Amino acid sequence: MIRTDSSKCLRCSGCVGVCPRSALTLTEHGIVCDSRCNSCRICIGFCPVGAISLTEGVLKREGDKSRLQATGRLPTEVAGDVK
Repeated sequence: MIRTDSSKCLRCSGCVGVCPRSALTLTEHGIVCDSRCNSCRICIGFCPVGAISLTEGVLKREGDKSRLQATGRLPTEVAGDVK
């Protein structure tokens, strides 16, 4: 999942439009992300002010995937594109 920094968010709703899973909604308090989010990062790359980031849980899971791939315990095609 993602998190947004409401102090940076311009409320331009660009991220809402680029989300392939329609997981983002613009509210009066900023962007809200729901359970449809698969952490694809498209919204992060689209945000012109860097108001969107991944939650720590996602970063930890991706770090675990990278370590397993490095040891050969998790094939790349199973892990997906881990950067």
